[in-house]
Amino acid sequence: MKLQREHIEAIQNFGYTQQEARFLYVVAVHSGYFTQRQYTEFGPKKAGCIASAFTSKLVARGRASEHKYQNNTRVFSLHIQGGLLRDWQGEHPQSPSAHL
Repeated sequence: MKLQREHIEAIQNFGYTQQEARFLYVVAVHSGYFTQRQYTEFGPKKAGCIASAFTSKLVARGRASEHKYQNNTRVFSLHIQGGLLRDWQGEHPQSPSAHL
């Protein structure tokens, strides 16, 4: 999948690292759902606390919801998936805190 650089940069402008922005872009253009393991496997291998910090940041900013299933499986759903990239590109200008 070819990632659009301008989309990634727009997402980064809301305080996300390049790896986080790339991952959010992929999630947004696909199902809108992901697990921490998928985030960990997406980029350079790092400790699990990195994925936990990332998902905590998304939930705290109201950009994702956490859903727990059996065996403590946690699935995150990204909010406003359909308009996410439009919003981050600035086609619908609002304050940054309203987005992320």
